[in-house]
Amino acid sequence: MLAEAEAVAHVGSWEHDVRTGRTLWSPEAYRIHEVEPGSRAIPADPAREFCAPEFRDAVAAASDRALQAGEPWGMDVEIVTARGQRRWVRISGRAERHDGRTLRLYGAIMDIDQLKRAQLQLQQQGDWLRMSIDASNLTAWRWSPDGDETIVEYRG
Repeated sequence: MLAEAEAVAHVGSWEHDVRTGRTLWSPEAYRIHEVEPGSRAIPADPAREFCAPEFRDAVAAASDRALQAGEPWGMDVEIVTARGQRRWVRISGRAERHDGRTLRLYGAIMDIDQLKRAQLQLQQQGDWLRMSIDASNLTAWRWSPDGDETIVEYRG
């Protein structure tokens, strides 16, 4: 049932045993990376293999802080799947520690590609609107029928 819930939510899980160097993924984590479960070993450093180059340093730094100090982390990054597709994911991780040593890193990976692309498109459209208003020297406003008020949103 857990695998079905992960598939519905588009959230996978992962863990890395620091002592053995072994990394495990849930079926949904495999799907997000477009890797057939059991088709190959998970790389020793999945961030280096799957993170888009511009995100690798940030992910490595967050992972190192978790490993060294037990600091939890989370961020939105783009990955490049095994099939070469770029996909936005939200990754998070925590450390399991004992006597000041990290034994295991574990966390979740969520496919947020559609949401992130919609957010970026909305942001871009807002930027274009602001540039258009600046260029035209107009004012953007909205009127609230409930409060019978006019609110100036942006002045060029």
